[in-house]
Amino acid sequence: MPLVSAAEAYRQLDQGDPLPCPGRPKRTGLPTPGPRVEPGPDGWVSSAPETACLPLTVTGVTLGTVPVRTSRGEAQVPAWLFTVEELAIPVARLAVAPTAIVPVPERTAPARPLPDGLVSAQDLTAVDGARLTVRLGVGACDTGITPLVRERPDVVVVGGGVTRSTGVCPDVLKLEPVTLTLGAPLGARPVLDVSTGAPLSIAPR
Repeated sequence: MPLVSAAEAYRQLDQGDPLPCPGRPKRTGLPTPGPRVEPGPDGWVSSAPETACLPLTVTGVTLGTVPVRTSRGEAQVPAWLFTVEELAIPVARLAVAPTAIVPVPERTAPARPLPDGLVSAQDLTAVDGARLTVRLGVGACDTGITPLVRERPDVVVVGGGVTRSTGVCPDVLKLEPVTLTLGAPLGARPVLDVSTGAPLSIAPR
Protein backbone atom coordinates (compact mmCIF):
# COMPACT_ATOMS: atom_id res chain seq x y z
CA MET A 1 0.00 0.00 0.00
CA PRO A 2 1.20 3.56 -0.57
CA LEU A 3 2.99 5.29 2.31
CA VAL A 4 3.54 8.91 3.25
CA SER A 5 7.14 10.06 3.45
CA ALA A 6 8.97 10.56 6.72
CA ALA A 7 9.06 14.30 5.99
CA GLU A 8 5.26 14.40 5.57
CA ALA A 9 4.74 12.41 8.76
CA TYR A 10 7.00 14.85 10.59
CA ARG A 11 5.03 17.81 9.22
CA GLN A 12 1.86 16.23 10.62
CA LEU A 13 3.50 16.01 14.04
CA ASP A 14 5.24 19.39 14.00
CA GLN A 15 2.53 22.00 14.25
CA GLY A 16 5.00 24.88 14.50
CA ASP A 17 7.01 26.27 17.37
CA PRO A 18 4.69 27.63 20.06
CA LEU A 19 4.93 31.12 21.43
CA PRO A 20 6.79 31.49 24.76
CA CYS A 21 4.47 30.09 27.39
CA PRO A 22 4.03 31.07 31.04
CA GLY A 23 5.91 28.89 33.47
CA ARG A 24 8.74 27.84 31.13
CA PRO A 25 11.96 28.05 33.18
CA LYS A 26 14.56 30.56 32.05
CA ARG A 27 18.12 29.46 31.35
CA THR A 28 19.49 30.03 34.85
CA GLY A 29 21.72 27.00 34.99
CA LEU A 30 19.61 25.50 37.77
CA PRO A 31 18.26 21.97 37.37
CA THR A 32 14.59 21.73 36.44
CA PRO A 33 12.17 18.89 37.12
CA GLY A 34 12.01 16.36 34.30
CA PRO A 35 8.88 15.26 32.44
CA ARG A 36 6.78 12.24 33.38
CA VAL A 37 6.24 9.98 30.34
CA GLU A 38 3.47 7.40 30.11
CA PRO A 39 4.56 4.17 28.35
CA GLY A 40 3.49 3.25 24.82
CA PRO A 41 3.65 4.98 21.41
CA ASP A 42 0.57 7.05 22.29
CA GLY A 43 1.87 7.99 25.72
CA TRP A 44 1.59 11.52 26.98
CA VAL A 45 4.09 13.80 28.65
CA SER A 46 3.30 15.85 31.71
CA SER A 47 5.54 18.15 33.65
CA ALA A 48 5.54 19.83 37.01
CA PRO A 49 3.56 23.07 37.35
CA GLU A 50 6.76 25.13 37.24
CA THR A 51 7.58 23.68 33.77
CA ALA A 52 4.34 24.19 31.90
CA CYS A 53 6.02 23.60 28.51
CA LEU A 54 8.88 21.39 27.43
CA PRO A 55 10.47 21.54 23.96
CA LEU A 56 11.11 18.13 22.40
CA THR A 57 14.06 17.37 20.13
CA VAL A 58 13.60 14.83 17.31
CA THR A 59 16.93 13.19 16.54
CA GLY A 60 16.04 10.41 14.08
CA VAL A 61 13.35 8.38 12.32
CA THR A 62 12.99 4.78 11.16
CA LEU A 63 10.24 2.89 9.33
CA GLY A 64 8.71 0.20 11.53
CA THR A 65 5.32 -1.20 12.45
CA VAL A 66 2.80 -0.70 15.24
CA PRO A 67 -0.23 -2.83 16.25
CA VAL A 68 -3.63 -1.45 15.19
CA ARG A 69 -7.02 -2.99 16.00
CA THR A 70 -9.11 -3.70 12.90
CA SER A 71 -12.48 -5.30 12.16
CA ARG A 72 -10.72 -8.69 11.85
CA GLY A 73 -8.33 -8.48 14.77
CA GLU A 74 -4.96 -6.87 15.34
CA ALA A 75 -2.80 -5.90 12.35
CA GLN A 76 0.80 -4.72 12.18
CA VAL A 77 0.69 -1.42 10.27
CA PRO A 78 3.64 0.54 8.81
CA ALA A 79 4.59 3.56 10.90
CA TRP A 80 7.34 6.15 11.12
CA LEU A 81 9.03 5.92 14.52
CA PHE A 82 10.56 9.21 15.62
CA THR A 83 13.33 9.16 18.19
CA VAL A 84 12.91 12.03 20.66
CA GLU A 85 15.85 12.97 22.87
CA GLU A 86 13.68 13.81 25.88
CA LEU A 87 11.52 10.65 25.70
CA ALA A 88 12.38 7.05 26.58
CA ILE A 89 10.33 5.58 23.72
CA PRO A 90 9.79 6.68 20.09
CA VAL A 91 6.75 8.59 18.89
CA ALA A 92 4.83 6.65 16.21
CA ARG A 93 2.97 8.14 13.27
CA LEU A 94 1.08 5.78 10.94
CA ALA A 95 2.73 5.78 7.51
CA VAL A 96 -0.24 4.55 5.45
CA ALA A 97 -1.27 7.17 2.89
CA PRO A 98 -4.85 8.51 3.20
CA THR A 99 -5.56 7.38 -0.39
CA ALA A 100 -5.18 3.75 0.74
CA ILE A 101 -7.88 4.00 3.42
CA VAL A 102 -11.49 3.51 2.35
CA PRO A 103 -14.60 2.93 4.48
CA VAL A 104 -16.27 -0.45 4.61
CA PRO A 105 -19.12 -0.48 2.04
CA GLU A 106 -22.60 0.03 3.42
CA ARG A 107 -25.05 -2.84 3.33
CA THR A 108 -27.50 -2.73 0.44
CA ALA A 109 -30.85 -4.46 0.15
CA PRO A 110 -30.68 -7.50 -2.16
CA ALA A 111 -32.36 -7.18 -5.54
CA ARG A 112 -34.55 -10.18 -4.73
CA PRO A 113 -35.43 -11.94 -1.49
CA LEU A 114 -33.44 -14.93 -0.30
CA PRO A 115 -34.92 -18.36 -1.00
CA ASP A 116 -37.12 -19.58 1.84
CA GLY A 117 -35.06 -21.26 4.53
CA LEU A 118 -31.90 -19.24 3.80
CA VAL A 119 -30.92 -16.41 6.19
CA SER A 120 -28.23 -13.77 6.12
CA ALA A 121 -25.22 -13.24 8.39
CA GLN A 122 -25.29 -10.04 10.44
CA ASP A 123 -21.72 -9.84 11.75
CA LEU A 124 -18.71 -11.74 13.05
CA THR A 125 -18.12 -12.19 16.75
CA ALA A 126 -14.80 -14.08 16.65
CA VAL A 127 -12.11 -15.27 14.25
CA ASP A 128 -9.65 -17.92 15.44
CA GLY A 129 -7.60 -19.29 12.59
CA ALA A 130 -10.03 -21.42 10.56
CA ARG A 131 -12.90 -21.10 13.10
CA LEU A 132 -15.45 -18.32 12.58
CA THR A 133 -18.28 -17.38 14.90
CA VAL A 134 -21.07 -15.60 13.00
CA ARG A 135 -24.41 -14.18 14.12
CA LEU A 136 -27.27 -15.13 11.80
CA GLY A 137 -30.48 -13.12 11.53
CA VAL A 138 -33.23 -15.67 12.16
CA GLY A 139 -36.91 -15.58 12.99
CA ALA A 140 -38.14 -15.90 16.57
CA CYS A 141 -39.62 -19.36 15.88
CA ASP A 142 -37.07 -20.71 13.40
CA THR A 143 -35.54 -24.11 14.18
CA GLY A 144 -32.82 -26.29 12.67
CA ILE A 145 -30.43 -23.34 12.46
CA THR A 146 -27.38 -24.45 10.46
CA PRO A 147 -24.36 -22.37 9.35
CA LEU A 148 -23.60 -22.42 5.62
CA VAL A 149 -20.28 -21.40 4.04
CA ARG A 150 -18.83 -21.14 0.54
CA GLU A 151 -15.05 -20.93 0.67
CA ARG A 152 -12.81 -19.72 -2.16
CA PRO A 153 -9.10 -18.82 -2.25
CA ASP A 154 -9.84 -15.07 -2.14
CA VAL A 155 -13.16 -14.80 -0.27
CA VAL A 156 -15.48 -16.57 2.18
CA VAL A 157 -19.29 -16.27 1.91
CA VAL A 158 -21.43 -17.17 4.92
CA GLY A 159 -25.13 -17.51 5.67
CA GLY A 160 -27.44 -19.96 7.35
CA GLY A 161 -30.22 -22.45 6.80
CA VAL A 162 -33.36 -22.64 8.96
CA THR A 163 -36.65 -24.45 9.17
CA ARG A 164 -39.55 -22.00 9.24
CA SER A 165 -42.38 -22.33 11.72
CA THR A 166 -45.79 -23.16 10.26
CA GLY A 167 -47.73 -21.62 13.14
CA VAL A 168 -48.29 -18.04 14.26
CA CYS A 169 -44.99 -16.40 15.24
CA PRO A 170 -43.98 -12.83 16.14
CA ASP A 171 -42.16 -10.95 13.36
CA VAL A 172 -38.91 -10.44 15.31
CA LEU A 173 -35.33 -10.71 14.10
CA LYS A 174 -33.16 -12.75 16.47
CA LEU A 175 -29.35 -12.85 16.32
CA GLU A 176 -28.24 -16.45 16.62
CA PRO A 177 -24.48 -17.17 17.02
CA VAL A 178 -23.13 -20.18 15.10
CA THR A 179 -19.59 -21.51 14.71
CA LEU A 180 -18.17 -22.93 11.50
CA THR A 181 -14.77 -24.31 10.51
CA LEU A 182 -13.10 -23.44 7.22
CA GLY A 183 -10.88 -25.73 5.23
CA ALA A 184 -7.95 -23.33 5.78
CA PRO A 185 -7.25 -20.39 8.12
CA LEU A 186 -9.13 -17.25 7.12
CA GLY A 187 -5.98 -15.14 6.72
CA ALA A 188 -6.61 -11.90 4.84
CA ARG A 189 -9.75 -13.11 3.03
CA PRO A 190 -12.87 -10.96 3.54
CA VAL A 191 -16.02 -12.61 4.90
CA LEU A 192 -19.14 -11.68 2.90
CA ASP A 193 -22.82 -11.99 3.74
CA VAL A 194 -24.70 -14.30 1.38
CA SER A 195 -27.62 -11.86 1.07
CA THR A 196 -26.02 -8.45 0.45
CA GLY A 197 -22.49 -9.39 -0.50
CA ALA A 198 -21.25 -6.83 2.05
CA PRO A 199 -18.13 -7.61 4.11
CA LEU A 200 -18.79 -8.52 7.74
CA SER A 201 -17.03 -6.73 10.58
CA ILE A 202 -16.31 -8.03 14.07
CA ALA A 203 -19.11 -6.79 16.31
CA PRO A 204 -18.05 -4.67 19.33
CA ARG A 205 -18.35 -6.47 22.63
